[in-house]
Amino acid sequence: FDLDGAYDAITDKETAKEIKMSGDSVTYGRNKVKPIAKISDSVLHGSPVSIAQEVDNALRSGLAMNEMTRMFATTPAVGYENMSFYSTQNAVKKVQGTDKRTAIAKAIADLPIMFRRNARIVMNAIDWYDMWGGNLNQAGMYFEDRPLSLFGKQVTLVDDATDPVVGDFSYARINYDIGTIYDTDKDVDKGVYKFVLTAWYDIRLRL
Repeated sequence: FDLDGAYDAITDKETAKEIKMSGDSVTYGRNKVKPIAKISDSVLHGSPVSIAQEVDNALRSGLAMNEMTRMFATTPAVGYENMSFYSTQNAVKKVQGTDKRTAIAKAIADLPIMFRRNARIVMNAIDWYDMWGGNLNQAGMYFEDRPLSLFGKQVTLVDDATDPVVGDFSYARINYDIGTIYDTDKDVDKGVYKFVLTAWYDIRLRL
């Protein structure tokens, strides 16, 4: 994170201290995850179309779901605390407001400007639609298909996000180690094929 003096403009002492303490190096671990798809041989061989692509998509979706579960766990499993935005270990700053929309605005304003420029908002769909429910001036959004944005920042809807998370997400990095392995096995007695994806990854909030 050495940007030749670019961080000198940050007046937030806690942010500056965090950069100095932990921003120079990040160590990623290896956490193994195994999404599994089980398909009967009658379905696999009796289908008129190849379902290999469907299986691959299902396994990758399972891996993405595992990532989301870890990143937005309000009570992270032991050993996975570093992955969650809500973990006390990561000490992500909390900003209060009279309602969630006000809190989001205050959170954006609270970010140092160099992080605010690339800030995004992650929140769940219920909060998003509740936020606009009583706002008649935004009635058009009920009928139009347009990108979600709030206060000029892109909004991403994630059901696991119990509280909105605001920030520059380029500092939240997922690192895959070793590689991704696909395995196939069959239980000949039950006639069930098992497709397994094995991946090793870690998530670190670098700031």
